[in-house]
Amino acid sequence: MPRVVEDQLGKFKTDPLFKQLQAQSEGFLRNGVNLLLSFPKSLESQYSSSEYVDFLREPGKVFLVAPLIFNGVCVKFYGWLDVQRLRGFGSLEFDEESAQIEDDFLRETLRRKHGSLEAASAAKAFEDMCCTSSEAGPRTSCIYDCRRIAQSRYSV
Repeated sequence: MPRVVEDQLGKFKTDPLFKQLQAQSEGFLRNGVNLLLSFPKSLESQYSSSEYVDFLREPGKVFLVAPLIFNGVCVKFYGWLDVQRLRGFGSLEFDEESAQIEDDFLRETLRRKHGSLEAASAAKAFEDMCCTSSEAGPRTSCIYDCRRIAQSRYSV
């Protein structure tokens, strides 16, 4: 099942929730001091890339970038968190690169699904054409032969 909607940019620009989250807004943790963050590892190293988390830019703050799919739209969260007070600010921005990758995946999935539906309908049409109801005798072998021929002919 596709993970994104067809018109991601349109939804990002028109949805009121995304409009609200585009503006920098405050966030805080109220239930404890443990915050588990996971970031993708770098290809060259076993550690996370510094493009996602930065502890060195400003003492006492951690700056975060997190790519994610939110309500069917590829976005990046940009923000920072004060490590003492566990408060911070962040906002969402549209992620064009990830959106293009996910859109290509969506179109390929729909193409494959549409192709298999076409093959099934062609097999049904071929079966109906081969085996009319006026034929005498058992239909099971005719149906099997028609399906076998149609599937080999229209396989995706």
